[in-house]
Amino acid sequence: MSTGDGNTSSPQLTSFEQILQEAYQQGGFEAVVLASSEGLPIAVVPLDYQADAVAAMVALLQQVGSQARRELGLGELDEVTVLDRTRTRLVCRHLVVGDEDLVLATAVRPGATYRRITTAAIRRIMDAFAATQPPAKG
Repeated sequence: MSTGDGNTSSPQLTSFEQILQEAYQQGGFEAVVLASSEGLPIAVVPLDYQADAVAAMVALLQQVGSQARRELGLGELDEVTVLDRTRTRLVCRHLVVGDEDLVLATAVRPGATYRRITTAAIRRIMDAFAATQPPAKG
């Protein structure tokens, strides 16, 4: 598991944790969480961040987003964002990896940008997941 201390070369880091650690550092984010759409945390940076609370929020936002999409006739959701009074954003980016619906949740400090960094992280997560899958039988 990640130590959350900025060391990305540690052999105990999973590829997901390393990807999140790099996004965390590049974006200066408060936290980065990879979770299932049901709200189960997969990887969290920094480790001491309240991943369970964020994952629960992710699940709730996924439900709200899906309901809004159905009722308003929107296309597939890419992002759901919650903005608090301090201008900190919780950004939930949806991604499909194999048969899994996942969410990359990022706590973004006021005034910070995130889209380019989270898009790169999503691509790397998808590549890392594909590399762990056994070859298709055919």
